[in-house]
Amino acid sequence: MSHKTILGIDPGTKEMGLVVLRGRELLYFGVHTLRNGTRPHDVIGQARRIVLASSFAVYDWSAARGSLNEDSPIESRPYERDGYTVAKVWQERVARRLAAENQWALTVLRPGFIYGPGAVQVAGAGVGLGKQFLVIGPMTRLPLTHVNNCAAAFADAAEKEVVGTFNIVDDEHVSAWRYAGRLLGNSGGSMRLIVPYSIGLCIAYLARLTSRILFPPNGGKLPEILVPRRYCAVFKPLRFENRRAKEALGWTCRDYFAGGCDVT
Repeated sequence: MSHKTILGIDPGTKEMGLVVLRGRELLYFGVHTLRNGTRPHDVIGQARRIVLASSFAVYDWSAARGSLNEDSPIESRPYERDGYTVAKVWQERVARRLAAENQWALTVLRPGFIYGPGAVQVAGAGVGLGKQFLVIGPMTRLPLTHVNNCAAAFADAAEKEVVGTFNIVDDEHVSAWRYAGRLLGNSGGSMRLIVPYSIGLCIAYLARLTSRILFPPNGGKLPEILVPRRYCAVFKPLRFENRRAKEALGWTCRDYFAGGCDVT
């Protein structure tokens, strides 16, 4: 099965008893089934295996300590983060409930920041302010996965009947400073400025406190970077594991960044 077939959600895969669901399709499927009484089998045919494209966004980064793996806590307050996190958390909930009710084999893949030719700037690399680019926690390792490695993971999951949840993150250790340098170098862009993670987090807490004083009781709307939970979810320095994906799925990942892969 080709990587393009997996990422393109080829309807022909249903004939193999496999459906690869991305977020929007799953939400539509879940809501449609709940509200209209449609049987799940009427929507996906005779498939018995599902591969769900989830995300690192579902984790509670504020609660994570040291390393982030498949056993790390899930975000319990997604509405304090952003719409993407809310969608991903609910997608997993719906998928797991429907899989349990219908005895489907469910494989959940949670990729980190996906990059590659044509990719947009990944959030953890920093924040652009005019001609300045703030690199927050410059030595922080980004949980990157190249689009080719990510596609290979979905192909491996589709070809194996392995039930479970797997983080998809490459072996390469690429720091925020290094990634931002490549990103800005390719675009002929801004000057990099260092902002230590702890200082940025203190500024976010101070901004929230000030907002609540000025606009009681909950405060006004702040930029995402000044919302502590969102700040942690993007910039918190952690270690990342991919052992389970390698052992259970037989997944391997190539080192693309070191080879000069264009990140823009």
